[in-house]
Amino acid sequence: MGNRIYILSSKDKGSMRIRGVAEDETWLCAMAAVLIRNGEMGYGDLEGEPAWESLRQDFISGTPDWERLPDGCVEIRRDVKEAWRMMPPDRIQGAEEMYRELTEAEIMKLGLERRSLVWSVMEVGAGNEFGTFFLPGIGDRLGLEKCDGFMEMMRGTCGGEVNAGVFVYRSGAGDAGKPDRRELDTIKRHEKEIERRYGTDEIMSDFFGFRYFRKQ
Repeated sequence: MGNRIYILSSKDKGSMRIRGVAEDETWLCAMAAVLIRNGEMGYGDLEGEPAWESLRQDFISGTPDWERLPDGCVEIRRDVKEAWRMMPPDRIQGAEEMYRELTEAEIMKLGLERRSLVWSVMEVGAGNEFGTFFLPGIGDRLGLEKCDGFMEMMRGTCGGEVNAGVFVYRSGAGDAGKPDRRELDTIKRHEKEIERRYGTDEIMSDFFGFRYFRKQ
């Protein structure tokens, strides 16, 4: 998942003007939705409410196409501090309400009324590097080494001893399963709201260590 910052711009008198900065796609979509509804941007070849509904459906299905903003653009940066310094002084009015609407749609799509999901939060230390990572199911070394965030963290080390605390959680009702990548991202961003609505139980915790050898 990594630290990515989204910068949304729209056309203003022939040039592009930064309208907002977001740390996740939910906020990005919320800001774009307001501009689309205000007639300042379209989505694909649509405008107004049809354009917003098309973006909403793509967002919920996990396939928003930010190249389809004919009067705007999205830039993705990893220089977090520099990106936030570009934040306009005035927020897009209405984005907070739209964010709540999109959050509701994301959480409802998890279907936690009829099934439950199991995921792990792993707190990992390696030398002077520390990170917290969300994994589907019961986290272990194999799952950790498949995690993009962990591999990115380990690029800054020469390998060595890794210590990991694993906390496994379950939310929802019915048969348990593992969240897919997008569902896990939803859980990570809306963990507190999911706990408030459906309850979240810690079903186990563990601690383990291993030596990691970085591939050359």
